[in-house]
Amino acid sequence: MRLLLLHTDEGVRSFIPDLLRHWLAKSPETSACEVVVEDGSNLDYRRAVSLLEEGFECIILNLRLPAMLSIRIAELVHLAKIPARLILVSGAPQDLGPGISLYDGYIRIPFFEKSMETSLDETLGVPFCVENRSMTSQEHLDLAIINLLQKYDALAPGSRSALHAFGLYRDAYLHRPSIGIQDKSPLAQA
Repeated sequence: MRLLLLHTDEGVRSFIPDLLRHWLAKSPETSACEVVVEDGSNLDYRRAVSLLEEGFECIILNLRLPAMLSIRIAELVHLAKIPARLILVSGAPQDLGPGISLYDGYIRIPFFEKSMETSLDETLGVPFCVENRSMTSQEHLDLAIINLLQKYDALAPGSRSALHAFGLYRDAYLHRPSIGIQDKSPLAQA
């Protein structure tokens, strides 16, 4: 199993891989595990797309990646139908409500309500089928993004509302061809 961890916090990047390896070692289905760790603080759009193309089975990411990349990565995973489980790891101070539907699982840190092992059991220990994702159209994705931006306005500091933040997000990723990928990969077309 190949897992990708994208996080901005150095402490999380240091303890989560060992935690994942320990948890996966207990699973009879998992004989080997590779955890690739990437510093989310320095992540840009091109690097994010190249990581998505590497074929990870699970992508664990932080909500506060720069330039709302956590949202963009989730949107690309849905649009390109990438068969990777997408797990959000965040210390968001509040419940994220319906916006959490962008992701296949959510681990809230620090582990207040549940133990680390319980959180991993609930997010990684359940069967995953990419066909069961609820985001079936761009409209569903847009609504989930707006819901997330409404619940967690820290993703777009300085925005006046969730709709304003959504407009900033769309401007950043859809209206500037300079950041687009110029090849013919499914991600570039998404």
